[in-house]
Amino acid sequence: MSINSPKLQQQISQAGQLIIRGDYAAAAAICQQALQTYPGSPLLHLRLGQALQGAGQLEDAARCFQQALQLAPGNTEAALLLGALLLQTGSYDQAVSIYKQLLQREPGNVPAQTGLGRSYLQMGQPETAASCCEKALAGSPDDIDAIALAADIDEKQGRLEQALERLRPMIGAGVSRSNIVLAYAAVCRSLKMPEDAIDKLEGLLQGGASMSPGERAGIYFALGGLCDAAGEYDRAFAHYRQGNSLNHCDFDRSRPECDINAMINLFTPAYCEQMPRAGNSSQLPVFIVGMHRSGTSLVEQILAAHPDVYGAGELPDLTQMMFSLGSVLGTDCHYTDCLPQLTVPALDTLSVKHLDRLSALGGSAQRVTDKMPGNFMYLGFIEQAFPGARIIHCRRDPLDTCLSGYFQNFGGAQTYMNDLGDLGFVYRCYQRMMAHWQQVLTLPIMDVQYEQLVARPETVIRELVESCGLPWDEQCLSFHASERYVNTASYDQVRQPMYTRSVGRWKHYEQHLAPLREALGDPDNIL
Repeated sequence: MSINSPKLQQQISQAGQLIIRGDYAAAAAICQQALQTYPGSPLLHLRLGQALQGAGQLEDAARCFQQALQLAPGNTEAALLLGALLLQTGSYDQAVSIYKQLLQREPGNVPAQTGLGRSYLQMGQPETAASCCEKALAGSPDDIDAIALAADIDEKQGRLEQALERLRPMIGAGVSRSNIVLAYAAVCRSLKMPEDAIDKLEGLLQGGASMSPGERAGIYFALGGLCDAAGEYDRAFAHYRQGNSLNHCDFDRSRPECDINAMINLFTPAYCEQMPRAGNSSQLPVFIVGMHRSGTSLVEQILAAHPDVYGAGELPDLTQMMFSLGSVLGTDCHYTDCLPQLTVPALDTLSVKHLDRLSALGGSAQRVTDKMPGNFMYLGFIEQAFPGARIIHCRRDPLDTCLSGYFQNFGGAQTYMNDLGDLGFVYRCYQRMMAHWQQVLTLPIMDVQYEQLVARPETVIRELVESCGLPWDEQCLSFHASERYVNTASYDQVRQPMYTRSVGRWKHYEQHLAPLREALGDPDNIL
C-alpha cells in the first residue's frame, strides 16, 4: 500500500503526539500495528524508534533509525536522531560517521555540526570539538545547542568564568532547555555556588517542560551532585535514585559471571605456564584497570605529568580486539572460546598493530597509558599479546567505589550502575577476577589503594613511577597543574591538588545502602 495514504499520515501524526506527551507505549503500539501494513514507511520506523528510545529500549530504537535511513538515505531527521542516540549510548565513532555523512550532503546543517562537536568532545578531542562548535555558531549565533556545547567545552577545560559568561544571557532570559541548565549547573558546582543552580533545575522539573526520560535523568543526576556539594545528603540521594530509576534497564547478571568463569577455567596455572605469547616485549603499554570510580583517572593524570608518559585515556581498542578475535580466526565464536585458539603468529599480528597505534598516539613517549577500567577482564590476553606491559590495578573502598558509580550518569552505557544490588554483584565479580589474575599471571601488577594514595601521595607516586620503569620526575607531584584534557567523570578532581574528602564518602549515605551492603557481603573482606 502507498506510504502516502491519508490513513498512514494520520497514524504517524497520532504517534508523534503521543511521543510528545510521553506515552511511549501507546505510540509504539500504533507504529508496530501500522508497520504490518506499511513496512516501507521511513517515518513509521522513525516514530517507532523515538517511542522505543523514550521507553529506554535503546538498541531497538537504533535499529529503527537505521532502517529508516536504509529506506530513505537522505532523510535528515533520521540521521540526526540516530546520531543523537549513538551519542547517548557512547558509540562516538559511529556518531561521528553519521554526522559527517550528513554534513557532506548539508554543509550548513547546524544540528549536525553541533552533534559532531559533542561527539569529538566525548572522544577527548576538545580542540576539534571547539572547531565544530565555531562553525555551528557562525551559521547560527543564537543556537542553544551550540552555546551549550561551547560552555561545556569551556567548563571541562577549566575556563569557568568564560563558560558562565556564555550561559548568563540564556539563564537570564529564562531559557529552560535542559542542556543549557545542565551546563550552568556544572559551572555552578565547579565555582562552589550550587544553590542558584539547584533552584533552576528543580524549577525545570516542576515546570512541566517536555523532556525525554534521558534528559530528566540528567537533571536528577545534576541535582544530586549539587545537593551533595551543599551537604544535603538525603536530598541528594533522592535525586540520584530518581535519575537511576529513569536510566534503569534489566541487567543480566549471568553474562559477567559466565565470562569470568570462562576466563578462570581457561587461564589455569598450567595453561598460563605454556600459553603462546607474542614475540614483541615492548614496554610501551601500561594498562590502568579497576572498577569504574576507583581512581583510574587520578592515577593516569599523575603518570601523564611525567615527560616520558602519554596518557591516552580510555581506549576502546582492547575490547574491540577481543570481540574481533572471531573474524581473525575465521569463526563466529565468542571471544572466550577464541582465546585457546590463538597462535604466536596471530598474537604477533594483533600486538604489532596495537603497538603501532600506541606509538602514533604517544609520539616519543616511552610509556602510553590506557585507563579503560574494564580491561581487568582481559589481563590473561594482555600477558599473551603484550608480555612486556605493566598493569596498574586501582583499588578503593568498595562502598565508596560503588556509591560513586551509582552517582554517575552513565546513561545506557553501564546498566548495572543503576541498581545498588547489581553494583555490589559486579564488584564481587571483579574482585574474583582480579584475585585469580594475581595468582596465575607473571605480568607485573601494582596495586594502588586510593586511600593510601591521597593520604601519602609522594610515597605512593614514587612507587607508581618506579613500577613503570621510569626515573623520578617532580612534575608528577603537581599533576593538577597539567593542561592535559581529561574526558572522564573525574575531570574536575584531577585539576585540583590531592584531597581526602572523598574517603569514606559513603558514611553520608549509610542509611540508604542496605541493598549494596547485602550484595557486597562483608566489605572488609573484599578490599
